[in-house]
Amino acid sequence: MSGYNYCLCRVMPSFTVNDQLSDATTLPLGSASEILERLRTKYPKISSDGVHGGWLDPEHLVGSFSIHERALSFSRIEPEELRVVSDLLGMVVFDPQKGKILFGSDGWSNKTIEPTR
Repeated sequence: MSGYNYCLCRVMPSFTVNDQLSDATTLPLGSASEILERLRTKYPKISSDGVHGGWLDPEHLVGSFSIHERALSFSRIEPEELRVVSDLLGMVVFDPQKGKILFGSDGWSNKTIEPTR
């Protein structure tokens, strides 16, 4: 597991993988407490400061995340686990290093599945 970074966003219903992520194509995430509550259903050991971010598994330093207004950034997370988070939160995953959308949540009609590395 590396420090590779990913960005998760909620996108407009009309969003396609060819669109750019921006304020015009993404939706606000909602409150940090709402995001943490949803994550806690799958990751009961989650640690967080309640506002800015934390770890999915602080004991093993897995899934470092930061909460922003329109994006949830992750590092130290395997692609398989990232898909679980994406599905849980209903978000698409963007790889800023490659500059492209990797996949969307199960509820996203325009999802694509591509290898992350």
